[in-house]
Amino acid sequence: MRPKPSSFSSFAHDAQKRRPVGAALLCGVKRGEQQVILHCMKESVWKERREKAFWGQRDLEKYGFLHCSSIAHFWRVAPNFKEVIEPLVLVCIDETKLTAPVRYEDLDGCGRAYPHIYGLVNQSAVVQVLPFLKDADGNYQKNEEFAAITEE
Repeated sequence: MRPKPSSFSSFAHDAQKRRPVGAALLCGVKRGEQQVILHCMKESVWKERREKAFWGQRDLEKYGFLHCSSIAHFWRVAPNFKEVIEPLVLVCIDETKLTAPVRYEDLDGCGRAYPHIYGLVNQSAVVQVLPFLKDADGNYQKNEEFAAITEE
């Protein structure tokens, strides 16, 4: 089910509330120096964090880092959010703009390394925030901004 345009409009713009960010920025692979990674969170949490210069302290205290994913691998972690009733958002982060270190690690032994942010996220690294789309059964539906990305 796609969100209503009014609920999406507040999230479809970059963090500094400038013009909408185009799909070219959400490539999921390196383009020049940019590498976009995704961090999923409840919409209500994002509303608390979006005006802060730095955020993520709760995640750091609980996990020691912030869990992220490449766009190409997100479909593999999306089922972890199936049972979450509250609306979710995908925070698109340009890891080259992060002030905190990012480590790609395979902590679950699944054969794939996922990006983990070991420090607070500086808001200036957030390039876009998108709704986490679900079908009627709660399954993740790929955002149209990611249509050109091959799932791995």
